[in-house]
Amino acid sequence: MLILESTLRLLHTGAIGYINNIKFVKDTGEISDTSQLSLKLDKIVEDEKYDGYYSIVTSEKNLSNAEIIDIYGGLWEIEESFRIMKGIFDARPVFVQLEEHIDAHFLTCYVALLIFRILEYKLGNKFTANQIHETLTGLECSLFRENYYTLDFRNEVVEELEKVFDIDFSWQLMKKSKIEKILQNSKNDAVGQ
Repeated sequence: MLILESTLRLLHTGAIGYINNIKFVKDTGEISDTSQLSLKLDKIVEDEKYDGYYSIVTSEKNLSNAEIIDIYGGLWEIEESFRIMKGIFDARPVFVQLEEHIDAHFLTCYVALLIFRILEYKLGNKFTANQIHETLTGLECSLFRENYYTLDFRNEVVEELEKVFDIDFSWQLMKKSKIEKILQNSKNDAVGQ
């Protein structure tokens, strides 16, 4: 059965619960008759009371509210870490078969995640994982002419990286030797910390 993307969006977001008289064509998933649709205004008004609130249902009766919130906040961070590993780092599927290769694959992913989290922390948690990833993968230099390069990409994440790591990417043209010196200084700073 084919279900259209817009219908899936209605179902996924829960928006369908606010619509009266909605019927779908079984074969395509399309809404069959839009002339009969109306909003459940009473349900919208009732649910508006809870806008801005987040409820947690737990079986832990001996913990304080603050402890429960802290525990569930930590679970969210763990879930986000798995999302980063699966999405940004392509941790799965695993294309290796030997146990030591599988271990090495996941160790590499975990070390990358650790470095990524340290980078997020150093940037003051101002940017999402996707913003940092897109910036790092978008950073490129192009050869302008023999031995001279220019930076092709700049955004607010790059500007913050400049401040945090004391590197100047604002130059228009730079010699290869200058770029190598910046990289070597960055490595030396990292080892010294």
